[in-house]
Amino acid sequence: MTRAPAGHLSGLEMLRGLAALAVVFHHIAQQLIGNPLAGSAGGRLLLWLGGWGVIVFFVLSGFCIHSSVLKQSQASEIKPDWPSYFARRARRILPGYFVALALSILAGSVASTALI
Repeated sequence: MTRAPAGHLSGLEMLRGLAALAVVFHHIAQQLIGNPLAGSAGGRLLLWLGGWGVIVFFVLSGFCIHSSVLKQSQASEIKPDWPSYFARRARRILPGYFVALALSILAGSVASTALI
């Protein structure tokens, strides 16, 4: 088993992963069960966990990403170059975003569900 690097927030990464799983299970339940989901206690829990998961995932993602940039800049005693940081993030995120958007548009034109 490998150890996490010093300063790595593995507990927060695990919580972030659980939050992402909560969102995935929420969407699976929406697809399989549909609107009656809100009628049962388990369904209400899944609906609640989905909303909770989105909030927790984005808050922790922002914290983890920006804390790593700040730690690197403190270690090198150089101010972060925010424009190049955001350009790197855009180059990493936008291609996947546009692929997912195209697949969603394609699936939405074929599928007969309001969830896509």
